[in-house]
Amino acid sequence: MALTDAPACGYDAVFVTVREVRAHKSPTATEDDAGWAAITLPSPQRIDLLKFNNGALHELGQIPLEPGRYTQLRMVLAENTAAAPLANAVQPTGQTEVALETPSAWRSGLKMNVNIDVSADQIADVVIDFDACQSVVRAGASGLHLLKPVLRVTPRYLSGVRGHLDLSAVAGAAVTLQTGGSVVKATAPDLATGAFRLTPVAPGTYDLVITVPGRTTAVITGVKVLPDTLTDVSDTPLAPLACDCGTVQGRVTAPATTLGLDALVQVNQALGPGGQAFEIARMMVDAQTGEYRFGLPVVAPVVAAFSASGAALSFAPATAVAGVYEVRATAAGVTQGPVAVTVSITASAVVDFLFP
Repeated sequence: MALTDAPACGYDAVFVTVREVRAHKSPTATEDDAGWAAITLPSPQRIDLLKFNNGALHELGQIPLEPGRYTQLRMVLAENTAAAPLANAVQPTGQTEVALETPSAWRSGLKMNVNIDVSADQIADVVIDFDACQSVVRAGASGLHLLKPVLRVTPRYLSGVRGHLDLSAVAGAAVTLQTGGSVVKATAPDLATGAFRLTPVAPGTYDLVITVPGRTTAVITGVKVLPDTLTDVSDTPLAPLACDCGTVQGRVTAPATTLGLDALVQVNQALGPGGQAFEIARMMVDAQTGEYRFGLPVVAPVVAAFSASGAALSFAPATAVAGVYEVRATAAGVTQGPVAVTVSITASAVVDFLFP
């Protein structure tokens, strides 16, 4: 069992203190039921998720299990206490650490529904992908930061994708592998080198999307990932061009949980009429106000087809969709939208969502 992270939004550090990871064959088992097997760490480990990005993994340990299919994992965190008030904490960019509110994570754990087959005399090697960007939610002017965990579990494939961004384009950049417009893996490039690495990823064909604040969105379609191979997307550093941006903003009104609003807003962009849509941005709304805000390019995204032969990429603008996006919101498992918007540099596009 290992832990990794997707890029975080607006934080210099996101700390969680892990006590153990538990596995069960029943997807409905509660924390008090029999049948749990646990990887208990020798001592709780305070982990900065942002250090385990770009293909890096933090090893959590291993345990012998009875053969069978395991359908539930739980990551149990240590509790923030008077003696350790920052066991789980965040450091907003340029600020000091503040506590991360984690109700029940220290008692029942962070639940993950999985399908992990453990065969006799074999190793099941899996990775927990902890998406800090979606999992940490601000609560308005209260100053609170809430943990609403978004976790994925994947086998530890040796395959994936790698490449470089030009150093002029690394600040705030996000690189995602997508299929059918859904993000499979996300990372941020190394700030010192521009290198990015998306692993572990199952063999298959994907689209790679590069978004950088204040720069043109770039898409490489048909990236082929072979078993046990790291696919190089380009022999030269990729350098999305600087561009003007517009704003999409609004408010989501929905029933609040004990931690406040729990709603996700996504922005997609289609490459021409009837074309494949790609996710450009996503964020959890402010847990107290329901507000969200995106800065999006007003110019056309550029698209290139991947070449396994190593031929130079040839990017062309998708002019039909310049500044045109779709916005959708999800709360309590219900999705509203998409709502079509066109961004400009002169006025904000406003999209509100009301959930019953």
